[in-house]
Amino acid sequence: MGIGTINVPAPDAGAYIRDHNQDQTAHPDIWDGIRSNAAAIADVGKMAEATRDTAGKALTTAEEANKALAELVHTINEVPAQIGVLTYTGLEQSPKWYGYDPNRMTIDGTISATDAGMYEATFRLKGGLQWMDGTSDAKTVEWKIAKRSGAPVVDYSGITLPATTVTIPLTWQRDPSFDINSSYSERSTSHYLTCAYTRSRGMIRTVKFTVSQFTGVTEAEYTVSVKGDSNTENGAVSFFVSASNGEITDVWHVNGW
Repeated sequence: MGIGTINVPAPDAGAYIRDHNQDQTAHPDIWDGIRSNAAAIADVGKMAEATRDTAGKALTTAEEANKALAELVHTINEVPAQIGVLTYTGLEQSPKWYGYDPNRMTIDGTISATDAGMYEATFRLKGGLQWMDGTSDAKTVEWKIAKRSGAPVVDYSGITLPATTVTIPLTWQRDPSFDINSSYSERSTSHYLTCAYTRSRGMIRTVKFTVSQFTGVTEAEYTVSVKGDSNTENGAVSFFVSASNGEITDVWHVNGW
């Protein structure tokens, strides 16, 4: 009897390994690591999603801010206006402007003048800009040179009181012809003040007050006035003079018309 052949199937090593690896009871330390890593990966995914949402919101906010900034840059909030008021000096003058930006607008029209009066300047926006009213049309703005004062400058520097005679120099800003209107009121009818003046080129250059040599108290008022012109206001100065015991004790003035 011959010896037969016995065929023993070769083991499936791959299946064995696969079954072993899928057995959660085998290598518990490895499975614990896989579970921990999977949880960590899930947390990272959540963080990434939250970061993406935050970045999206930030982008939206930035886009809205840029849009608002673009609207602000392209809108001029105020039409330029003159700062203060110029006063006639006899020289050419130009106003200073609030809200004028040469990078965003141009200016033309009357932008400088010499005489007192009202003038107009025109502001034109450069491309892509608009005023607050939504228009881009040129804006015409008035500006002013005011008349100078018509009142004289009164010089008391050479006066020493008390005195029987006081002479006061006057300096005017113009050379018109004008008249002196002098009047006085007395608190005592027995004591008097008189006023005289000197004139040059139609101008009263000095006023001279003299008190009589009597006792008592006397007060008087004298007014020198002048009419204005296109560059000068009407002007006047009123002098108030007090005398006591034959001497002038006080002199002061008020400007007015």
